[in-house]
Amino acid sequence: MDFETYVRLSPFNKTLVNWWDLWPNFRLKLKDSFKRQLLEVAWAKAGGKFTYLSNDIGIERRTLSNYLKDGRGITLQNLRKIMHYISFPLESANDKIVRIGKLCPRFPFKLHSVEGAEIRAAFLSDGHVDKNPVKVCRYHACEHELHTRLVGLCKTVFGKFEAKTKPDGNTLKTYFPAVIGFSLSICGVPAGNKGRANPCLPKDIMLGSEAIQCAYLRRVFDDEGDVCFENKSKRAVRVTRSYFYSGNLPISKGKWIYCKGFPSGRLILGEYLLMKKILACKIGLYSEGIYKALSGQMSVKHRIQLTQRTNLEKFYHRIGFTLSFKRQKLKDAIDSYVLTKFQNGDGLKFVFERVEEICARKGAVKYSDISLELAAIGRCRDLAGRYLKKLVDLKVLLKVKRGVYVYHQDFNNRRLSRGSSFKNITSPSGYN
Repeated sequence: MDFETYVRLSPFNKTLVNWWDLWPNFRLKLKDSFKRQLLEVAWAKAGGKFTYLSNDIGIERRTLSNYLKDGRGITLQNLRKIMHYISFPLESANDKIVRIGKLCPRFPFKLHSVEGAEIRAAFLSDGHVDKNPVKVCRYHACEHELHTRLVGLCKTVFGKFEAKTKPDGNTLKTYFPAVIGFSLSICGVPAGNKGRANPCLPKDIMLGSEAIQCAYLRRVFDDEGDVCFENKSKRAVRVTRSYFYSGNLPISKGKWIYCKGFPSGRLILGEYLLMKKILACKIGLYSEGIYKALSGQMSVKHRIQLTQRTNLEKFYHRIGFTLSFKRQKLKDAIDSYVLTKFQNGDGLKFVFERVEEICARKGAVKYSDISLELAAIGRCRDLAGRYLKKLVDLKVLLKVKRGVYVYHQDFNNRRLSRGSSFKNITSPSGYN
């Protein structure tokens, strides 16, 4: 699927949330003077009788009387009824709402912004919005820095509230007011289990500015991504996501198995397409396999992976990480590349010679054989794929299955007629 098709098929999500978009039974605390003004105007329109007013707008007389008492909250649906009855614009209450639950709101909530994109990325990754609209939403992550940053972003977008970050086993958790969770469910974050929902990447982020797109991806990689860099053997940036699979396969419970053929989740597919659009380089989307939990529920996992120095540099400068330790690890991975180890053509010559030695012993060569040879001289293992592909293009090798190569028939013919020196293989007369 290409970028345009994905955007066309993804659902539209509202990104400007007003107080009247929220759950009707949320209880609001209004400024006393504004609340009294509304009720007095409504009472006067009903002829000075609460009984008539109650019949006109469908709110019990006793409830209306209680609203006049200081400190009494009013439900969102009843506030709408009263304001519609007296033809007051709903926007006039934006700065008159003192509190909703534990939130002192700042209406309207604007989620189509850099802050809004990062908040949604955090909750699509390590957050949870409850299906019950009155229950608080929560965020789990190991790094305290991510919790502090998310709380600050939510205060910027939604308003003031108190949040405490507490230990939860091997991780940390922070609870947010229920109003924030309900607002996020309007803006593309599914309520309930994200694996079952298999959500799309919000359309407004896909079509947003580069600042919004990069803010979203940066938070995704902060929460779910990692830098693979161990002993210079492999250098990559990657992120994995999974979704629930409803079928039934003969898989042992509690184990992962590698398999292909399963479509990727909609969220990671959108993130993959968005990365390709921003970085304009080669990015891989791979199947990690399928897992069957002890409960019998199966999950399909896919991975986005970015390799090679130039691609990693693009990622570092355009998207990058907020977390300092991940950012430093990526910089170390980029700086570890040895650019002058081989002169032009020497790398391919080295691999060609190793291929001849290994094929003489085994009759075939594997990707792992070449990657180990490159790692032994301080080169990146990932270069093995590039060199082997070049030898396949030169018709020196033939790929018989994943990671296994044998001599190509054309190469055997050329070797008999011209010899198997590297010069004969790579010169135009050697393979025309």
